[in-house]
Amino acid sequence: MGLLLLTAALALSIFLVALGLPGLWLMLGAALAYDWLAPASTIGMVTLVAAAALALVGEVLEFVL
Repeated sequence: MGLLLLTAALALSIFLVALGLPGLWLMLGAALAYDWLAPASTIGMVTLVAAAALALVGEVLEFVL
């Protein structure tokens, strides 16, 4: 059930990005929520930190360019 909700949130996020809305942060939030709520989560802390770092770099580049 949790994986299905994560998939739905990620699909919605991709749609929001196409509209110019902050779907990237929704993706990261969904991954964090899944990691926190799922007892046997397969998303590791290293992956979450790397995704957050890439999201921050992406936002900085979007603002600068």
